[in-house]
Amino acid sequence: MHSKPQKSSKKSWAPGETEDPIHGYVLDGNTSHPVSVKWGEDANIQHTLISDGHVSNDEHGGGHNHYGKKREGPGYFNEDRGKYSGPGH
Repeated sequence: MHSKPQKSSKKSWAPGETEDPIHGYVLDGNTSHPVSVKWGEDANIQHTLISDGHVSNDEHGGGHNHYGKKREGPGYFNEDRGKYSGPGH
């Protein structure tokens, strides 16, 4: 008898909850736009948090846009909270 794999209810991020986000750049033509990003793991897989600038974990946690797969059900979302103004938002 085989059982279905259990979905994780753990909502975690890389880097971790208390760690600063990854700092990088999004290119827009010849202009680079600094960003801070965290990627979802476990129940947050395919979920991305992004904000303008190279910010600390506290600043990023206080405001970021959400992109990616909905963890609550099927489909994807683009949730603009006004924290990322770079290309593709």
